[in-house]
This record gives sequence, structure tokens and C-alpha cells, in this order.
Amino acid sequence: MRYIVSICLCFFALLSEGNNVRIVGTVKTPQSGIEGDIVSVYFTLEWENSWRDSYNHDAVYVTLRYKFMNASPEIWYPL
Repeated sequence: MRYIVSICLCFFALLSEGNNVRIVGTVKTPQSGIEGDIVSVYFTLEWENSWRDSYNHDAVYVTLRYKFMNASPEIWYPL
């Protein structure tokens, strides 16, 4: 029985997908948000096939990277 339930959950997980994730509006990094090595970044995300309602909420994993301007070679670092 557990095996059948596990297969069904995996199958339905493959069918549930959100796509076309995008940043809407502008990305803000206010000067007051810069303190030492910490920078605050504010932005709004939207995506299609969302199932958000009064009880459920979607989520998106966001990874940010940065690079130094005019650096040679151009290397991106994770935050």
C-alpha cells in the first residue's frame, strides 16, 4: 500500500509545476539597506500555474550571485 501511495505522490508531483518565473517591477537595493557586508535586495516575483489561495501558498527557491565590476576574469560568487 505504501508503495502505491509513494508512486501516486511522485506522479502528481511531476504534474504540478510552476513556470515562467519572472521579476516584476524594479529590483531595489536602498542605500539604507547596505550595512558592512550585508545588502538588502527587494523584488517581486510572479509565476504561472500558481495554486495560492486563502489556505495554500506557493514558494520559489531564489539564489543570488554577484560579480565585481570590471573584474578580469569575470567570476560570479554566490550570496
